[in-house]
Amino acid sequence: MSGSATLGNEVGSPTLATATDGIVASATKGLNAIRYPNKLQDIVVVGKTKSWQRNFLVRPVFGGEYLFLLYPTDDVQVDSILWQVVRIQGFNGAPEVVNLEIPNSLQIYNKWSWRLVRLRISSLEEQDQESTDLFEEYITEPYLIGEEADRLALSAFNAEQMSHFLYDTKPAAEGEISFHEESSRTEAKALAWSCHQPYVSEGGKAEIWEHVPGIFDWYANVAEEFEPHRIWALGDTSYSDGIPETDFVKQVYDHEGWHRDSHKRQDLLALYRLNYRQFWSFSGLQKVMRNFPHLAMWDDHEIRDGYGSDARHFKDENKAMKDIASQAAQEYLFDWSPVVRTESKRNIQTDNHQAYTNGPMGVFIFDGRNSRNYGEDLAIPTEVSQTIAIVADQIIRYFGGDVAKAILDELPSFNTLAMKLTNLYRWKNAGQVISEQQLKDFERFCFEVQNDPHIKYVLMGNSVPFIFVADVLEALLAESELMDTELLHELRDDVRDSWHSPANRKQLHKLFTIMKGLHVARPDVEFINISGDIHISNAFSYQPQGFNKPLFQVTSSAITNRTTGDFISDAMSEDGLLPIGEEESEDFGPVKRLWHEGAYNNFLSLDASSERIALKLHVYNHDQGRMGERDRVLTIRPGGGHTMTGPEGGVIDNLMS
Repeated sequence: MSGSATLGNEVGSPTLATATDGIVASATKGLNAIRYPNKLQDIVVVGKTKSWQRNFLVRPVFGGEYLFLLYPTDDVQVDSILWQVVRIQGFNGAPEVVNLEIPNSLQIYNKWSWRLVRLRISSLEEQDQESTDLFEEYITEPYLIGEEADRLALSAFNAEQMSHFLYDTKPAAEGEISFHEESSRTEAKALAWSCHQPYVSEGGKAEIWEHVPGIFDWYANVAEEFEPHRIWALGDTSYSDGIPETDFVKQVYDHEGWHRDSHKRQDLLALYRLNYRQFWSFSGLQKVMRNFPHLAMWDDHEIRDGYGSDARHFKDENKAMKDIASQAAQEYLFDWSPVVRTESKRNIQTDNHQAYTNGPMGVFIFDGRNSRNYGEDLAIPTEVSQTIAIVADQIIRYFGGDVAKAILDELPSFNTLAMKLTNLYRWKNAGQVISEQQLKDFERFCFEVQNDPHIKYVLMGNSVPFIFVADVLEALLAESELMDTELLHELRDDVRDSWHSPANRKQLHKLFTIMKGLHVARPDVEFINISGDIHISNAFSYQPQGFNKPLFQVTSSAITNRTTGDFISDAMSEDGLLPIGEEESEDFGPVKRLWHEGAYNNFLSLDASSERIALKLHVYNHDQGRMGERDRVLTIRPGGGHTMTGPEGGVIDNLMS
């Protein structure tokens, strides 16, 4: 499909920003800026790449010159204040990263505060817009604001009066950080979330979903009490195409020739940047982002729904869209994270996988989007054979009488034959989830874990799960041409995204081979894959051939997006309601579902010591019983089995003798 890159206001189009939206409306020229329902906030995200150091991603609403200060919370002295001047480009510009390392002499302090204070705004246009915003809000705090505040701040900076910035001026942003991870070598704590899409369509306009403020207040309260060492944002941290009214990539996707217009390329980058800023401009989310170290991974919606799962995505105009999305992701997701790269120089062909160790946890966060390519569609349509197989097999088995059942029990099912043909073709014509280089980096990571006796758990962070729907449904939904329609295309993308979809299984086997090598060398290490993406939470144990104990898969999704629905997601799930497929997976071995949550928003916490790791699913059951009643806890011990508590049946004990 081709067409103009400028859209009108037809049904299903983005809601366009107008002059009343202020500077946002002037963010682009060749493409249309989007009207979001929430007000931009000053964005700061804490990151970490090494001990006693913190990175701060900084993108205030307005560009200009800023002063970033970091100081011990309870003992502020002139010699203990660390500071750095930050120059922020104008409204369409990139964020900046402040890197500050605590010197040895100040490592006696565990709790630190920080402030971001403006010295000078970048342009008269932004100054006028700020004056309008301040007039509308009528700020009553006892601080100077606007141009007068800038003049006073610049004068204080030139006179080296740091006390002015700590006590006498209103900061653009502020927060508190701690160094718990550095001071606790025997415990590791993390939170994991995915799928932040807070908007809904109402009357042709984008509105904030009514539950979003409550979700983020709840999330912030749990984070503050839990005090995680790291927070993993495992994909879909913002949506370029979340709802029709905010779908700005619709202006370029599949539109022939747009990428040869330099102004439209610049505009698309501005829209991707603005998208991160809008999606992260929620008070509860910013409270957590400003106070705890994060690492972030992208998935499809930071580019466009399902990117890499369809051959059409690799046309020149759509690859250009991905390249521009990659630049924005580099700026907002990866510049402040512990990225593992074999090449010394960043380029868009390099995956953005991340790794770190923390006490008993070895963590490897996979980049499953940069190099993803599901491959060409099957040469021969499979929907006829697979649909007949499923229907015939089930009808005969359930209604065909004892003789028919007995015969079928001795023969391969229609299902099995269709799946084997599909899998054989895809094995010979495989796609990829990650680059071969990333596989090699993971192998190198496992070798380092093997030689570190303190590490008891290998945590693999993936934006998409290993285990999702039943095997037969997976093959049908991923490969059938019937799914390649406007109505069902999104579902096909989602299934193809799974590590276990037919074209991805060859690479999954390579991953299992690497894991198996570590398992043989270190049988005490537990493997746990943490994923998001599918708008439900599932936990599974599984045991592929060659492993002498179960591995674990836990999916947590979504934090603000709408969930899939309990009955539908339960029916489609592996080990769920539908009696379709084999009793044992050929690739995963025996699979057992430990929990299922398809009704409510959720996120995950991980609390690890050398004796056990507890994975707790926090469930926002706002309209059912007491908050927390649908929470689940999976506790795993190195070489010692696991226990599970939750609504699925109280305590499930699977201790190994």
